[in-house]
Amino acid sequence: MLLKYIIKIDGMKCGMCAAHIANIVRKTISIKKVKVSHKKNTCIIITGADIELVIKEIENMGYKVTDIKQEEYKKRRLFW
Repeated sequence: MLLKYIIKIDGMKCGMCAAHIANIVRKTISIKKVKVSHKKNTCIIITGADIELVIKEIENMGYKVTDIKQEEYKKRRLFW
């Protein structure tokens, strides 16, 4: 079962910060999708894996994880 994690991250200042976080997520766990926004201070991860290791890696980079929300991922269909 895939889960959608919405992670709030403090400390991102530019697009390169977002790119570094996305690269860490891709290297750390197996994912279906990752989307990081430095303007919204969010990282959205769709995965079936545990994200605790990702959280540790993000914090080791110097960013602060302030909130984590988890919900079941429901794939949207183009035609209903």
